[in-house]
Parts: sequence; C-alpha cells; structure tokens
Amino acid sequence: MLKIGADVFIRPHVRIGNGALLTLCTDVFDSKTVGAATGMAGTIAWIGGMLFTLVIGQSADTYGYNPLFVALGALDMAGALVLWGMLRGSRIQA
Repeated sequence: MLKIGADVFIRPHVRIGNGALLTLCTDVFDSKTVGAATGMAGTIAWIGGMLFTLVIGQSADTYGYNPLFVALGALDMAGALVLWGMLRGSRIQA
C-alpha cells in the first residue's frame, strides 16, 4: 500500500521534471544533435524514474514519508543551483 502512495504523490514530480528536461534540450543543443540529446535524456529519465520509485518505496516502508519529502525539497534546490551554474554563462541566440 505504501508503494502505491509513493507513486501517486511523487511520480507527478518526476513527470514535470522530465518535460522541463526535454524542453531544455531544444534550448541548449543545436538542431543537428537535439534528437540524440533528447533521446538520451529520455532514456536516462526513464531509468532514473524506475530506480527512484523503487528506492522511494523501500525507504517509505522503512523511514516513513517525512524524511523523503525533506530530501526531495533539498534535491530540488541543489538541482536548480547546478542548472543555474551550468547555464549562467550561455546565451541563447534567437
């Protein structure tokens, strides 16, 4: 039962991030490589989502949901800082 709850509450978070990642590929890569970059990003996102669901289900059974939601918030902030740092110097040509 707890694994189903983790999938219902946490998977929408992963789906939103996946859409943002695919949009980011079109902004960062040129038109010749955007298909390959999007395909690789989608594959890694699928594998990450599968492993994430497995780990969250096991962790929720062991520790409960509160530490997991705190960790998700911290990882969101860390990911935003990494992305900001990577894109800070690049300019998109219109």
